[in-house]
Amino acid sequence: MARGDYEELPGNWSNTSAATGVPDRIFAACNDALYAIDPADGSWVQLDGTWDSIALVPIGASMLAFERSGALYRVAFGDGAWTELEGTYTELRAACGSDGSGYAIVGDVLFRIAADGTYVTLEGSWDTVKMAAIGDALFMWERSGSLYRAEAATGAWVELAGTWSATTAACAHDGRLYCVDNGNLYDVDPETGAYTDVGPGWTTQHLVSAGPNLFAFEASGSLYRVEI
Repeated sequence: MARGDYEELPGNWSNTSAATGVPDRIFAACNDALYAIDPADGSWVQLDGTWDSIALVPIGASMLAFERSGALYRVAFGDGAWTELEGTYTELRAACGSDGSGYAIVGDVLFRIAADGTYVTLEGSWDTVKMAAIGDALFMWERSGSLYRAEAATGAWVELAGTWSATTAACAHDGRLYCVDNGNLYDVDPETGAYTDVGPGWTTQHLVSAGPNLFAFEASGSLYRVEI
């Protein structure tokens, strides 16, 4: 397969409210359930619990599940065992994970959240719609169309090139940024914001990285594996 080619995987994911990926699995919250999906063939298993997650964030061997109610849970990758953490996140706008911590925009404030639920606030005032992380850098797609790179340690930021006012999905993959904006999939340089067009025709709601590929959850309910 050539770069930008895609293959549809089985299943109907039309009500997916959150998704994320790790090297060997994809996790998706859909229809009040949490699923672990095999990126090789699309087969899935349902994990324990009833879920209404709006963001799933990998941190080490588990993930943070931000619920629509504002509750926050830590969920184990292996068996889905979960623990409720302290804190209320009812104004969550976007979230991502890096180096064992979660990062969340709540209202206009950036938080760094540890695996035990403790948190600190970082610099900046944000109107973020999508987030991703590469190493010690965070990337924020703002409602205004701006794209920022922020230091994970402090929140100090610089603006990158480009205008992204119609971004519907974004993730980091293999040291690069990928986003779907106005129906096109873009490969974005995390240092400068320069980009290349990977291909048109996308209605992606959630874009995740798992292993060597990207996976796109579409508005239609389809799930595609995308060659990168």
